[in-house]
Amino acid sequence: MPLRSLLYDTLRYTKQAEDVAAEYRQQRKEGHSPKMTKAEFLSGWKYTDKLEPVITLVIYYGTDEWDGAKSLHDMFSEDVDEKILECVPDYKINLIEPNKIEDFDKFQTDFGKLLEAIRYKDDETELTKIFTGMTAIDKLIADAISYYVDERCSKMVEPVEGGKVGMRSKALDMIEERGIVKGMSQGRTAGMVENAIITVKNLIRDFDFSLEQACSAANISVEDYKKNTEK
Repeated sequence: MPLRSLLYDTLRYTKQAEDVAAEYRQQRKEGHSPKMTKAEFLSGWKYTDKLEPVITLVIYYGTDEWDGAKSLHDMFSEDVDEKILECVPDYKINLIEPNKIEDFDKFQTDFGKLLEAIRYKDDETELTKIFTGMTAIDKLIADAISYYVDERCSKMVEPVEGGKVGMRSKALDMIEERGIVKGMSQGRTAGMVENAIITVKNLIRDFDFSLEQACSAANISVEDYKKNTEK
C-alpha cells in the first residue's frame, strides 16, 4: 500500500506540472508567449509556479487487524544499514481504520457516516441506527457505502433536496433482508432451503440481482437452486 499511494501521489503531482507546461505551450500557440528564462522554458515550469498538496487516505475496511506496512521504510529489510535509510526519504500512508474509531460525532461531513457504516457493516442493529439517520447524505458517500458495506444499498438511494440522497426507508428493508440471509447461513434444513429459494426470487425481482448474485447472497448454490425449483 505505501508503494501504491506513493505512485498515486506522484502521478497527481506530475499531472499538475504537466498541466502548467501545457498551458504555457497553448499560450505560445496563441501568440501570447509567457516571459520565461531559458531554464524555465526547458522545464516548462516557472520559479513562481506552485503545486497543490495531494492527500491520499487509505481506508481499511477489513475486520482483522491491519498487518501491512504503513510506510516505505517498513517494506525494507531489517538488514538495511541505518545510515542508508537516512538518505532514503520515507513515505507514510494516511491509514484510517474504522474498527478503531470510537467517536464518529467528531466528523463534520458525511465521510463519518461512511466510516461508521464500514465499522458496523456486519451488525444489523447498528446499521439500522445509522441508516435511520441518513435522511440526506452526499451521493458520493452513498455510492461508497454501497461499495464497501453492501452493494444492495445502490438500489436504496432516493433523491432529496439540495442535490443529496436519502437511504432511510428502503435501506431498512435491505437490512431486514440481510438478517434473513444471515439467519439462513446458520444451517440448512428443508425449510431453510425453501426460504433461500424465496429470498433468491425476491432479490432477482426487487433488486435486479443476477441469479448468481442472488444465490450468493442467500447462501445457496446455483445448482441447488435450480435443482429445487425444477421439481
